[in-house]
Amino acid sequence: MMPKRKQFNRYTPMPGALRVFTHNSTDGWNIRDISKGGLSFQYTPIFGETIESETIDIVGSGCDQGGLINIACKLVYDIGVLSEGRSFSGKEKRRRGLKLVELTETQNNMLDNLLAAI
Repeated sequence: MMPKRKQFNRYTPMPGALRVFTHNSTDGWNIRDISKGGLSFQYTPIFGETIESETIDIVGSGCDQGGLINIACKLVYDIGVLSEGRSFSGKEKRRRGLKLVELTETQNNMLDNLLAAI
């Protein structure tokens, strides 16, 4: 059986360069990697709160990067992780992967521009 290959090239933005916001939270998280097909981010869960990531916004820190709003997504995975280079600190860390679905032509063009700037 052949290993599954990713359909799109992944890009790793500089820390803090791209943030993802979900519509039920005022907190944003740094995007760890992004492609034409999806993205992932790491977060610390808050007891009693659930991140609903069916619709997200992506915001760039640079003026020329702008942002993408109301992007429909599908949850691909949500797994526990240890922070890189660290041992368990007592706070749970999780990594969530999202698949981008039903992008409009405008959103596709903006995503292309965003990826070209990384």
